[in-house]
Amino acid sequence: SPCPDSGLIGTHCHIPVDPCALLHPCLNSGSCFNNFSLPQLFNCYCTANYTGIYCQVDLRICQPHTCLYD
Repeated sequence: SPCPDSGLIGTHCHIPVDPCALLHPCLNSGSCFNNFSLPQLFNCYCTANYTGIYCQVDLRICQPHTCLYD
């Protein structure tokens, strides 16, 4: 049966799980925080101009190498 504490895994539920340390999922200098209530088990807090689950969406109007006089 699954471990009652979703932050633990293993036969005896004794191994802590840290999705942020294991996956390093946040891009573009986003900060990762474990959140076991979410399906992906973490939440990324994005820096300015980025959004998305992994901070993968660039919101800048002129992204690098896309403007005429870049």
